[in-house]
Amino acid sequence: MENDDQKFCSLKLDVNLNEVWRTCRKLQAAIFRHGFNINHEFARNDPKGHGLISESKFTSVLMKYKKIIGLSEFEIRELTDYFRIRDGRIAYKQFCGVLCEKGQEHSQNLDTADGLEWNDPMHVNILNDQEKRQLCILLMKIAKTCIIPLFPYFQDYEVVTRNSGTVTVAHFSRVLHFMKLSLSEKDFMLLIKRYMKDSYTVNYVAFVKHIDAIIKYLKEQGLMDQSNNLVSFPGQLIDLELPELPIPNAEGINKYTTTFEIPHKSDNAICDTIFTIQNYVYENGIRISEFMEPFDVLKSGSITRNQFVRALDCVGISESKRLRLGEREFESIFSTYADPIDFSRVKWKHFCDEIDKVFTEKHLDKQPRLPVGEPLKYIKTLPKPGQHNWKDQSETIRDLCEETIKRIQIKINTRRIYLHPFFKNFDKLNKGYVRPSQAFQALLSNTILISEEEFAALEKRYCNDMGFNYMRFLEDIDPTEYAFPKLKEPLPIREVHEPEKPCLIKAKPTEQDVIQALSKIKRQMSINNVKIIDFFVDYDHHRENQIPESDFRRGLDNADVKLTVPEVDIICDIFRSSNRGCSVRYRDFCNTLDEIFIQESSVQDNELSAPLKHFPCVDCVQCFLNFEERTSASRALQKLATKPDQISNLQSLFKDFDKENCGTITQNQFLRALTVRDMNNLISRNEFEVVCKCFGYERGLRIEFDYRAFLNIINILHETGQVKRHV
Repeated sequence: MENDDQKFCSLKLDVNLNEVWRTCRKLQAAIFRHGFNINHEFARNDPKGHGLISESKFTSVLMKYKKIIGLSEFEIRELTDYFRIRDGRIAYKQFCGVLCEKGQEHSQNLDTADGLEWNDPMHVNILNDQEKRQLCILLMKIAKTCIIPLFPYFQDYEVVTRNSGTVTVAHFSRVLHFMKLSLSEKDFMLLIKRYMKDSYTVNYVAFVKHIDAIIKYLKEQGLMDQSNNLVSFPGQLIDLELPELPIPNAEGINKYTTTFEIPHKSDNAICDTIFTIQNYVYENGIRISEFMEPFDVLKSGSITRNQFVRALDCVGISESKRLRLGEREFESIFSTYADPIDFSRVKWKHFCDEIDKVFTEKHLDKQPRLPVGEPLKYIKTLPKPGQHNWKDQSETIRDLCEETIKRIQIKINTRRIYLHPFFKNFDKLNKGYVRPSQAFQALLSNTILISEEEFAALEKRYCNDMGFNYMRFLEDIDPTEYAFPKLKEPLPIREVHEPEKPCLIKAKPTEQDVIQALSKIKRQMSINNVKIIDFFVDYDHHRENQIPESDFRRGLDNADVKLTVPEVDIICDIFRSSNRGCSVRYRDFCNTLDEIFIQESSVQDNELSAPLKHFPCVDCVQCFLNFEERTSASRALQKLATKPDQISNLQSLFKDFDKENCGTITQNQFLRALTVRDMNNLISRNEFEVVCKCFGYERGLRIEFDYRAFLNIINILHETGQVKRHV
């Protein structure tokens, strides 16, 4: 008996409970939709009413409804193994109790059933421990950033498509972008992997409820104020995107994490912090006083510590912005510039005067003979983050570095080598830095052979967190004029008396001409549905919101905006920059055109913001999928995900069929593309029709296939690992 019990328990454990539960869900949907009484079919084979029948009779009843329900032999075998008792019979009473309640009739449900009754509204996918930790940090950041409820923006889409708590991946991404929740590709893929449902939709109900639960917990624990800012939070949220290079002074940081001791603060700590802020302000051209003055309403010259930190955060100086300062640096600033009357306030004017010394000296009107030169030398020579202090290095390393530089100088002078183009090929963004391996490769390509020890000495002198500073390296080893040409003195200007030409005065455009030109552009943009700002922003390298007129005309041509030459001249004259006559304010031009896509309205303080329909809905009634079709589409997409676009290159075939470049093709062309790539054997004919229905798009009088959305879903399934390996 003990052996039998052990075999029975092992048999029960081998059963896949997920498969059994999914099969029961499928039976429930079929019973609710068709209204047949499966309990009555089993009772016919049990005249004594014991609730037990043989395995053959149980299988024969299920095989009767096999095609109606869509059961496979594997699913029937899993059900029989799960509900089998010790003597080999099947407990059909228990099985029917799981499917439906006693006495429940489903014959009246034919008009209301849609196959969505047994979907789990909180369906999420399984993640490992590391991914769960990253997801918790990501949801905490989203909950901290999100102020307006997200439910209305998703429900507008659901009213049209009837997806029962799910949206497409593209709509999910658009809503997050519209709510200004900017996520990296890695974070977005983590959200998709967690909340993806049926292999092509996202369960937004679970996502929004998790965000609301986090906000509710923070408010109940008193960790969030009315403006959704974290207050007195026990700890600090770390970033998901870790730097590629190692953190500078990592050994000194880890030294005090285990003992919980604060190291002795040196006398030069505040000086180093001020020098770092001065360097940051000088490189970016920032006036800190303009950010702090609005907080000082009474013009007392002092503000609170929280206001001081908020002002620096707007500048980009905080624990998580461009210039990272820790808690110890802030405490040193507070103690140095504290108000002697109230130690909880900071003398911001004294701080700004100290920072602004990098630009000029104060009170020059009272000292007219005071010479004002270039920025302070210690700002120019300030070491970059992660750079080794060359004075603290040993004499052997310094001597080895000097000998190496002299040998390289001798080779360059004797062979007349020009190294700048070789380093420039690796520096595509013109930052002045390359990776150490690239610098070593540039030297080897010019037959400058150095050992690993010699190059390590060069790294300690020229490397920092940005990489290898090859510009400074070339200045030391190659100071000749041909390597870095200098500007020559301009030639004297010759006076030439040219005959005066008649001045041609252009007629000013009327208001009707301007309106006609803008309406013509708006009509073309609404038809093509193109975001025109993407064609101009690449020319604005310094983000000045204005570009040269030649680049503006080139951007209009790239956007396929068909205008005449006088109309383009009118647009350029209307949006011409006031401080630079040869430039055009392209962002004001794009904001004018955005009125066809976004309707801006002012919201009063006592009203709630009502969501608007900013996103077009491309779904149609003929493309609605029920429960069985969604299950079949999920399986088919998991099979096709084994060969994504990186492997099969389906996109090239789809583009050949799409002559108009509209993003859709016919179902016959989709089948031909799968046949060419030998992917038609992965799915059946029914699965192919369901996939075509899933990505259908109503164009004209027929339903076409949206191949762009299909390729996006296939790539996402392959990257998140939701692939059916055994086909």
